[in-house]
Amino acid sequence: MKYDASPTQIALNGMIHAQGEGIFAIPGATKVKHAEENVKAMNFSLTRSEMDEISDASWAVLKK
Repeated sequence: MKYDASPTQIALNGMIHAQGEGIFAIPGATKVKHAEENVKAMNFSLTRSEMDEISDASWAVLKK
């Protein structure tokens, strides 16, 4: 695994970085553990290629 991150952290990271540096996603967390996991999503940056790959996969699922 390239990133030591859960699928949720990767998705959150993509949302955080998709709109540039001026936009930040604020997820709701009902437990401290979840908030800590969400913060870890900011410890890495997906490449443009990785974000495109995730986007393409998402659109492929929607088209089914």
